Amino acid sequence: MAYNDTLFQLGMDLTRSSPAQEEDSIDQVQVLHGDRLSDDGVSTTRLYINLSGTKLSGSGKSIERALGDALEFVKAPVIAIDVRRADSRGWISGSVMLADGHVTLDACPAKGFVAVDVVSRSGLRADVVMTAFADAFAAREVTIKR
Repeated sequence: MAYNDTLFQLGMDLTRSSPAQEEDSIDQVQVLHGDRLSDDGVSTTRLYINLSGTKLSGSGKSIERALGDALEFVKAPVIAIDVRRADSRGWISGSVMLADGHVTLDACPAKGFVAVDVVSRSGLRADVVMTAFADAFAAREVTIKR
């Protein structure tokens, strides 16, 4: 029995369901709260967003465009965007300097995966940011931790 559970956890025995699988897919969205006040009393929001099942062309320009669209939707004041191919296996990394924070991104277009880290002092709403990135990258599943 333990052997079968181990195989399932490793993704090798996916013909059955388990309680762990059910806990992980709560409508494909998890939100954990955790805003904090900085030393100067300003509220800082930090969001970790994982997007899977995205439809990316694999070019840095398409990712830069999607980043710009998402940030325009949430009305984040963008100062600069830099997106580059990170390695020969197709990973792309990017960073965005905001007037009140920053965004970093790692994407693997071949796997349809994008990880985004957003730090902002302007009180961005997690649900709006999540929706903006999910729409911009045409994601099938989204997980957000705040």
